[in-house]
Amino acid sequence: MSGKSGYTEGRERLLGIIDLCKAVESGRHDPFAVEIDDLLQVIKRYFQAWESMGDRCLDAQAINHLATIVELQGSWVKDRSTSLYADPFLIGQKILRLQRSDLANAFLKSWHPVLEHEQISPESLKVAIDYWRSLLPLADRWGGLPEGLESEPGTTSFSDLIKEELVSEVAFDEAIESLWSELKEKCKAEGKIEYWDFIRTNSFFETVRRAYLVSFLVTYRYANLDVDSIEKEMFLSPNVEQSLSVEERQTVSVPIPITYEKWVEGNKVEKS
Repeated sequence: MSGKSGYTEGRERLLGIIDLCKAVESGRHDPFAVEIDDLLQVIKRYFQAWESMGDRCLDAQAINHLATIVELQGSWVKDRSTSLYADPFLIGQKILRLQRSDLANAFLKSWHPVLEHEQISPESLKVAIDYWRSLLPLADRWGGLPEGLESEPGTTSFSDLIKEELVSEVAFDEAIESLWSELKEKCKAEGKIEYWDFIRTNSFFETVRRAYLVSFLVTYRYANLDVDSIEKEMFLSPNVEQSLSVEERQTVSVPIPITYEKWVEGNKVEKS
């Protein structure tokens, strides 16, 4: 190595070393992919070719980056030693050599489930079996209908009930008009009222009846039902004029369970 060609080659080698070290420092390469001893020999070989201060600064920069790589290698070793690191390949080989019983025992010792799965016990299973054995045969438990009463299940409508004279159309219309007037009166101040506040009374039977009538108020556009799914609240607001046309009926069904427990709970809240 001599002359200008050696000088140029030496600078290129130093720049290559610096670029390699920067790649490792940025996490793009493994620190142990750098052969520190070989690169030190390269730097030592070209040291005599440097003539200017810039050349010697480049040499010092390469040495500094190599020192950083050595520090990264030391940190890697220290981290693995303090965390009881074991090579994955060695662990895999050790697992393959374990007997099934040893592997099962190791699993049980390290198993810490976060969920519990309840299962039926022998005692509860015995109680269930005794219960089923004590039941009468199905033929004895299920009696058929008397002759002439068998019929297919079907549906009925309010008009069918009127035809059968089970309900009165006049009384029903009067009940709807009365409830509509009551709703408009109670909504004069704020324009709406909470659904349960409107239908709930001191009688559970009357509460169910009012809920039934309100469903017709909403269906035939006597009133509107607004549901706030976030706050889990429902509000009724009356319309100024009624609309009984089929095209303007309520087209979305909102199932509202009216249970005795909810009625009792609501009355307790009002009394408190």
